[in-house]
Amino acid sequence: MIRALTLNWRTGNGTYEVEQFFTSYRNKNYHTCSVRFPSFLPDSLGVEFGCGIQRVSKENLLYQQGGVVVTGTNDLSAYLTPNPGDPGLKAGVEPFLGLGLVVKDFYKPRFLLSKSMGENYTFRMPLTGDLSYEFLCAGAWSEGAVLSNAAEFKEYVITAGREYNNPVIVESIAAEQQK
Repeated sequence: MIRALTLNWRTGNGTYEVEQFFTSYRNKNYHTCSVRFPSFLPDSLGVEFGCGIQRVSKENLLYQQGGVVVTGTNDLSAYLTPNPGDPGLKAGVEPFLGLGLVVKDFYKPRFLLSKSMGENYTFRMPLTGDLSYEFLCAGAWSEGAVLSNAAEFKEYVITAGREYNNPVIVESIAAEQQK
């Protein structure tokens, strides 16, 4: 888990402090991020939460449903600059690169394509009472050990999203006592 704290963040539309906890998981191709705003001072009404991922260049895979978006390409030439002699790269032309983002239904995410700062697939969400929210980010590519094609990755993100939206909840546990 990595904690990132941003202080005195002036966006042009307000001043904020944000604390983020990025958590990675063994044997998973995703991480989760818990976001909390200790200070939230917008300059106007109607400010909402948001998160997003970059739309990949030369996109040939797009899936969006509810709080899930998956983007992918079969041409990584815009991303890689191969190093001479590096056996892991094939001159930037690979069979697959994918990114995915999941926002829990609880946060009522609304999907949109943002044209600012390049093209990004984003979600906007109403503010929560405790000024916090969570999301999941996934990634895979053809040279990975698992999820090396678009179809597998898309299904992986959809399944991870279902699980993320429906976690196992334990309401009470009774400890056993040895006699």
